[in-house]
Amino acid sequence: MDRIRVFFMLLFLGFTTLFFSCEDNRRVDIVEDKVYLLESGFNEQEMLNMDSYIHHIMVIKSGIGTQSGTVKLVVDENIVDSYNEEHGTQYQVVPSNLYEISTSDIVFNKQDYRVPFEVRMNAPAIRELQKENSEEYVIPIRAEVVSGNITKGEPEQMESLVLPHVIDPYLSFTDNGLVSGNTIVDFESPDETLIFSEVEVNFVNQWNIDFEVEVDPALVVEYNERNGTNYTSLHPEAFQIDEETLSLKAIDNDHAFKISISKQGFIDANGNYLFGDYLIPVVLTSTDKFGVDPERRTQLIPVTFRPNRLDRSKWEIIDWNSCICEEPQYEGLGRVPENLLDGDGDTYWGSKWDEPKPFPYYFVFDMKTSHTVYQMDLHKPLSASWRGNVKSGYFEISNDGETWTRIGSWEMLGNAPREHAYQVGPASGRYIKLVIEEAFTYVDQEIGPESGANVDLAEFVVWGE
Repeated sequence: MDRIRVFFMLLFLGFTTLFFSCEDNRRVDIVEDKVYLLESGFNEQEMLNMDSYIHHIMVIKSGIGTQSGTVKLVVDENIVDSYNEEHGTQYQVVPSNLYEISTSDIVFNKQDYRVPFEVRMNAPAIRELQKENSEEYVIPIRAEVVSGNITKGEPEQMESLVLPHVIDPYLSFTDNGLVSGNTIVDFESPDETLIFSEVEVNFVNQWNIDFEVEVDPALVVEYNERNGTNYTSLHPEAFQIDEETLSLKAIDNDHAFKISISKQGFIDANGNYLFGDYLIPVVLTSTDKFGVDPERRTQLIPVTFRPNRLDRSKWEIIDWNSCICEEPQYEGLGRVPENLLDGDGDTYWGSKWDEPKPFPYYFVFDMKTSHTVYQMDLHKPLSASWRGNVKSGYFEISNDGETWTRIGSWEMLGNAPREHAYQVGPASGRYIKLVIEEAFTYVDQEIGPESGANVDLAEFVVWGE
């Protein structure tokens, strides 16, 4: 028992020694508390164009956190003189009546690690001063420790030249003009689709800011005229801006407000679908505190309503009347009619080449089941040097592949654009016929379509339900 008692006593003394030796070493290499300016040296600071704008100058206390004391902020014009002499500049001191250090002395408690000094600026007057004199004005700041046992930083860490850059506080759209991306609404979409538009301020926000937006269809007309596009302004029945989300909260520099799009809004009074490419033209009109950036106050949000793209994986081309594959010397090119359904713009069908057949050229597609169709797309080859040469024709539909009904015509205004979409019907059937009646150039321009032409087509896409 004595041996056991001695063993545990030695063990206890060992742990005690280890514990207190660790405790004694905790403060090794940890520096005492030291204060310094967070942004020392030369600092160009954006300030809002307000009569009483508050600019914060932050003082940092680092170290072990056991010291306290009082730090004072003073204005020292000698800092400007030294800086000008060293850098060959001619900065002037902002007149003292245009700013005020609200509290020049601040107490740092032991637990404090950063404390802001408030400098109240007459920003409009400072900006006017800089304009009138064509000079730049600075505020020379120095932090001093006036009491307590905290240590001050290096001299260069305790001084700052603040150059006020006065800006107008604005709210604006984050994305101005036409927004990238497109919201697609189709038969599979929910009854309501939510999208968000983002606004932002050009300053560090400290306020709750309510704002207003309006819809201006004239923006769509102007955009179409400038860009040669054919967008339509989305009718008010198809969307709604959530008024409750038109508010930017304090501390937030950006905010997304909500717009809901109603699928029912794309159906007219007669039950017809209103397929097309639309824009929601919104304008920032006002805020309850600041101005709206005149250069970034409008936004065009693209929305497309379209039918579903039909799955072509089981389709079959059951008839056609011209193909380059009919000529043995070109058979290896693989430009067969089936390429119209393979989803690859680099593969395509080509007409009979060396001895072209007279127009029209046609294809008959078996969709294997009946569909209601609304739109047909024709895609030309991806090649930048060759765009297919097809110009115009028409579409037909059939339930039995024998009795045909024309459901729409198509025409391309130029050979350069690669993808073309055409509204048809609506009409229902199992079989579709694509007919090509004209080309941009013929084998014999004087004879025209009867002489045939070299034409290509990459994809045939059908939209419906």
